[in-house]
Amino acid sequence: MNLRSLGLIILCFSGLALSAHGQDGAAEPEATADPETAATAEEVLSPEYMRLLQEAGVEFQQENFDAVLSKLDQMDSIRLDTPVALNLRGAVFTEKKEFDTAKGFFEKALAEEPEYFAPLFNLGEILFLQKKYAESRKHFESMLEKAPTEELLKYKIFMTYLMDDDSENAKIWRDKIQFPSNTPAYYFAQAAWEFKQDNEPEAVSWIESSMRIFGPQNNDFFLRSLLDVGFIKRDAAETGRASASPPSGAVDSISAGSGAN
Repeated sequence: MNLRSLGLIILCFSGLALSAHGQDGAAEPEATADPETAATAEEVLSPEYMRLLQEAGVEFQQENFDAVLSKLDQMDSIRLDTPVALNLRGAVFTEKKEFDTAKGFFEKALAEEPEYFAPLFNLGEILFLQKKYAESRKHFESMLEKAPTEELLKYKIFMTYLMDDDSENAKIWRDKIQFPSNTPAYYFAQAAWEFKQDNEPEAVSWIESSMRIFGPQNNDFFLRSLLDVGFIKRDAAETGRASASPPSGAVDSISAGSGAN
């Protein structure tokens, strides 16, 4: 049971990866779907640490970020600065839009575990959230060289071109995500393309298809990616906050946003 086996703790926010591997696991081929993890590839953490980690994940999903930091402090009293805790701290500070602080935590996580997919991905995602699309693209392309089948990375490269209004290259990268897809990446690339073309009904249709096939949890990351760029918005009366994980049938509460054209 190791750090890369955090497969069942799939927590995503603003396109950030909080799990130990990519959406289809290609960047971490040795990963297994086991919620028990370790600070390094070998070290097993205590049940108390794992309980706090699970609770921190729940608080994160509910956007109780001060509570997340409190749980992380308790975790650090058991085992200081595990890569997964450092990555989660980085995600919290990304939510707070304290990007320099977030970057520091992601880099520290990588210093502890150089092959840890999540913080490496999140460094590129910070650039994306800052609308530094060319820099973000270069980062994800570098990652893709080591994980050429990772659909999540292809999707993010596609999104950088789309948000840069480079339709020609966006279409090329959209079409690199093969069908059938192992993740919702294919469906959400199609949806993002249609939103960019102001074709809301077709875009929503793609999202609905992905929700039926992959279920709410697996779609949450990709829903957030569209929320982040303004293509969709969540019905505030139903969800309370946009980053909540969508329940079954949540696509009914999704409507087109103003977009980020």
